[in-house]
Amino acid sequence: MDYIIPSLVDLLAPLRHCFRQEAFANFQHILVAWLLGPGPRTLTEVWQASSLAGRKHHDAIYPLFGTAVWDWDELGTILGLYILTHLVPSGYVGVVVDDTLGHKRGAKVAFGGFFLDAVLSSKRRKVFSFGVNCVVLGLVMGFPFRPDRQGVTFAGQTKKVLRLQIREGVLWYTGCKTDPVPVVRVRDLSEAWQDTARVCTKVGLTAQEVIQGYARRWSVEVMFHDSKHYRGLQDPQVGCEQSVQRVHPMAWFSYSVTLLWYALNGDEHETLTRERPWYKREQEQGGALTQVLGTLRLALLRGRYFGAVTDATVAPPSPEILLHLLHCLATVR
Repeated sequence: MDYIIPSLVDLLAPLRHCFRQEAFANFQHILVAWLLGPGPRTLTEVWQASSLAGRKHHDAIYPLFGTAVWDWDELGTILGLYILTHLVPSGYVGVVVDDTLGHKRGAKVAFGGFFLDAVLSSKRRKVFSFGVNCVVLGLVMGFPFRPDRQGVTFAGQTKKVLRLQIREGVLWYTGCKTDPVPVVRVRDLSEAWQDTARVCTKVGLTAQEVIQGYARRWSVEVMFHDSKHYRGLQDPQVGCEQSVQRVHPMAWFSYSVTLLWYALNGDEHETLTRERPWYKREQEQGGALTQVLGTLRLALLRGRYFGAVTDATVAPPSPEILLHLLHCLATVR
C-alpha cells in the first residue's frame, strides 16, 4: 500500500530538495493521507489514513511538523512558480492578500487571541472569537477546466445591468496620502442593490476592470470556505509555535496541489460519479472543488488498493486489501 500515483509523484518532485530524504518520503505520504482522510485532519487521524500506519510508530508524524528542517516559504515559492509556468505562461494573474480566522481552543495555543469574526459579524454587530488569524498571499487565475466567463459573474448566475462612472484624481488621505486615485461609482439599474463607490489604488484601469477586480476577490472567500470545510484548516489540535505555523497551512497546500493536479492530469483519470440529481448545477459549473477532489481521491484509492494499472484489465484485490478498505470506511471518527 505504498503506491502513489505517478502523476502526483511527478508534481511533487520539484519539492524533493526542500527536505531530507526520509522527511520528504514522510511528507508525501502525509499529504496523500491529508487528501484521503474522511475525518477531521488532526495529526493522529491523518496518520491513521496514511500508508505508514502500522509500519512506523505514530510519533514519526510529529517531528515532521515540529523539528524537521524545511520551510513553507520555500515550498510555496516553488509551487507558485510551477503553477505559473504550467498553467499561466501568459495572461492575467492576480495577487491578493487577505486574512481569515481559524477557530481554536486552548489558552496555550501559539498566536491565539480574540479577533474580529467576519463570518459572524454584521455592520451593526461586531463579534470577536478566539483563534489564530491567518494572513494569506495568494494567486487568482482562471483554470482550463472551468468555463471562461467574460465580465462580472455574480452568485446564482444573476445578470445585472450596472451603470459605472469613474472619477480620476481623487484624494484619499487615509489610504493613499496625497497620491490621486480613481473612484468608480456603481448603480444597479434594477435598484435591488444600493449605490456603492469603489476605490482603486492602480491608476489607468477602466471602470469595468476595477469592478472585475473586486468581483474576483470573491474566489478568495470561496477558498477560505472550502479550506475549512473540505481541507481541515481548523482541525489540527496543535499549540506550539512551530506546529501552528506548519500544520495549518497543509490545508492550503493540499488545496493548491489538488487544483494543479486536476488541471494537468484530470482528463487522464476517471471522473467521480455520484447520484445527486438534486445538484443539477454541479456539472454546469465545472470544476467544483468537491468534483476535483473526488477525482483525485478516486485515483489515489485505485493506486493504493489496485497498484499500477498498465492495461484495461484490473486484477481483483486480495481479501486482505478489501478487508483493510472496509475497516477504513467503517471507522467512526
